[in-house]
Amino acid sequence: MAQRPDLSRHDRHRLRYVRTPDDLEPFVTLSDAEAAIAGANPGLKGNEREELYDRWCQWTVQDESLPWHDPSNRVKSFLILDQKQPDEAWLPIGVSILLPLTIDGDRHLRLIRKGDQVLSKNRNAATLEGWDLARGPSTRLLLDTWIIRQHPRAPGKPLQRFEHYRWGVGLLLRHVTEFWDPDARAEVTFLCEPDNPKIAAMLNDLRFFEENRNPISGKLLVLKYPIDEDKVGPEEQEIIERIMANIRAVRSIPIA
Repeated sequence: MAQRPDLSRHDRHRLRYVRTPDDLEPFVTLSDAEAAIAGANPGLKGNEREELYDRWCQWTVQDESLPWHDPSNRVKSFLILDQKQPDEAWLPIGVSILLPLTIDGDRHLRLIRKGDQVLSKNRNAATLEGWDLARGPSTRLLLDTWIIRQHPRAPGKPLQRFEHYRWGVGLLLRHVTEFWDPDARAEVTFLCEPDNPKIAAMLNDLRFFEENRNPISGKLLVLKYPIDEDKVGPEEQEIIERIMANIRAVRSIPIA
């Protein structure tokens, strides 16, 4: 998130929305292949995961009166990164799911108290309901899934990610701008459920802070912006502002 894509390689990369149910295939395949994601919700794979993603598309669609895959409709919460291969075919190498939350959705993910009353609903991303998700701009963004495809394993060699020239980072940053304008200086909260300890460590380095969480959901890491200068030191401020500068820089990348 503190890096920008190599724009000199823009002719080899493209971002696109999901348009049809078939476009969900790489989201299902890549999610099922990730041990951390599969382990977070045992039993959620294949058709069950596709049904969940289909519901998320419908819950966040622009016009709820139409199916999300209607040609006149649009879903922004799912974004694909394609890379042109040596044979000139486009391959989906990365996916991003970003869920805009309602006030209730934000509350249901977090352990929020009002006096002695607990307002949380003990939910995680997989157990959110339709009213937890917004259909447009939101000040509470759940960064749920961001994956880069792995190469097939060569004999005797470990799995390696596709070289994306930081376009994977650009995928996520550009996705944020679909729901939040960094120049508006409007308050925004980024929330992540880091099932992978390496991702948790990276988010901590980027100054995401761990918050108390409801019992079934494990960790929740949060970054709030604009910065509260009374609570965030100069080093942390510099890192966060660099992330925001990168978000501004990728807004011109088109989405097909």
